[in-house]
Amino acid sequence: QAAPANPLSTSEDSPFNKNSALREQVDQDLARLYPGDAFFERPDVQRVMHRILLVWACDHPDISYRQGMHELLAPLLLANWLEAAHFLKTGDLVRAFGAINYAHAWIDAGVKLRLLDGHGDDVLFTLP
Repeated sequence: QAAPANPLSTSEDSPFNKNSALREQVDQDLARLYPGDAFFERPDVQRVMHRILLVWACDHPDISYRQGMHELLAPLLLANWLEAAHFLKTGDLVRAFGAINYAHAWIDAGVKLRLLDGHGDDVLFTLP
């Protein structure tokens, strides 16, 4: 049986390093996204966007990541983030969670309507 992959390996064959070019492209595009905009320059926002784009690319290898996808993600993330922040600030934790979960509902609806491929996953975020 093969040994588990080492996340610290520098080998190009390591699954942790196979997407280095993809990671670099996403990093480069995110660094250029809305220069001077404090929200999109925040490290936590950069990390969230980076993860979303990489997961998308790895989950859809036929499409992968294309330049400009970060610009499509940005307003969606901002809208949900601001709505959740507003409700959190007012102490309405249920609606703050709902604002975050709302994005998941769109994904679930897309899967239910067969506009998105759920990859056989019948356990969705929000829809019964």
